[in-house]
Amino acid sequence: MADRDDLRAFIDRVVRESRIAKPREREALRRELESHFADVGDTPEALRDAMTRFGSPVEVAGALERAHRGSGFVRQLLRITLVLAASGAVALLLQLATNLRRNVHSDGIALGPGFARSIAFSSLLVVLLVVAWELDLEPLCARLERRPLRLIATVAALALIMLLFHAATNSLLSARLAVAASAVDVAIWTCTVAILARTDRAFARVFGKPSA
Repeated sequence: MADRDDLRAFIDRVVRESRIAKPREREALRRELESHFADVGDTPEALRDAMTRFGSPVEVAGALERAHRGSGFVRQLLRITLVLAASGAVALLLQLATNLRRNVHSDGIALGPGFARSIAFSSLLVVLLVVAWELDLEPLCARLERRPLRLIATVAALALIMLLFHAATNSLLSARLAVAASAVDVAIWTCTVAILARTDRAFARVFGKPSA
């Protein structure tokens, strides 16, 4: 006879034997397996039959490990490329929106003098966040918009860094502009983390479903 404890042990073994390195991908596999068995019923016979049809945990885990190893690099490269492209586009749009100025001399539109430096810093921020996400560095991957105190502290810290940098290079920057520029960078930060999370979920749905 089988019960839900047997099913949990079965799923734990498949996840463990699959030898998937990243915690998020292991949890995605666990959720997919739990979803697969969710509707089979709670009777011991139904659970036993479902596990029998699914196959040996060792064989299933081996197949998952081979599939993950064979396609993991390409999938990882595609996912990171999509994230960098989407996050880079968001960073560019936000920086353009805040750095466009009316040119008083030509009566046209021009970029502010700090645009190149701003876009360079935003690009570096996006790359650092992607690396932190891949390394599971939780402090950098937190959803700042859900934690108001951390969001405010991050804006203040970035503004202070900007003021100190300009002071060290003998260039002037007002506190108001430093806070405004920091707010834009924090917006880019939150958007990048949100894009990373959504991309992970999308790839888990598309590629993470084990075959029954």
